Amino acid sequence: MIDMLPYLPWLFSLLSFGFAIGIGWFQGRKYRRMERQHQEVLLAQKQQHEAQLDAFRRQHTETLLAQQDEHQAILRRREREAEKQRERAVIPLLLALLPALDALEQAQRSTHQPDTSLHDLAQGIEILQHTFLQALAQQEIHPIQPTSGALFDPEEHESIGLIDAPNLPLNSVAQTLRTGWRLRDTLLRPATVQTTPPAASFVPAEPSSTAQGDTPN
Repeated sequence: MIDMLPYLPWLFSLLSFGFAIGIGWFQGRKYRRMERQHQEVLLAQKQQHEAQLDAFRRQHTETLLAQQDEHQAILRRREREAEKQRERAVIPLLLALLPALDALEQAQRSTHQPDTSLHDLAQGIEILQHTFLQALAQQEIHPIQPTSGALFDPEEHESIGLIDAPNLPLNSVAQTLRTGWRLRDTLLRPATVQTTPPAASFVPAEPSSTAQGDTPN
């Protein structure tokens, strides 16, 4: 036993080294277990995050599709309503024109009667025109028919030529060739007219060639 005393420090060092190795191995195992648990936690969090992201994308996509379908349904409903409004807007005009069509049909039948005169046809055409004008007036569609001598209005008249009419004012309507039309305050078609020359084109007569102060013989 006494002979082993010199080896005790070495034995103690060996035991200490073995103990240190054991402690290090244990700590390493504990660290690896903690690292593995941490990786598992990170993986679980990642999978959870991806699942939440997929769920959000699906929900967002479904919401967008639902909104798109609703928007398309609204557009289709508005188109149907606009079409119905256009149809309803035409109905009053059609109803107002029906009497004019009846008068036209009656005038056509009268042309086949042997006792129909030109005077009767002229009266029928006049009645038909009056009926049409009444139907258009109910829809606030009014003719533009400037009378001879009326001032030329470029907003409502379209001049296609000049007429020398000394009895009419300058830049006035001399003759209406085609009736214009207006819907309320909207110009549908200007009246086609011929006008007298404007004031700018009027050339006064030259003065007498007699010199001032000269007396005639």
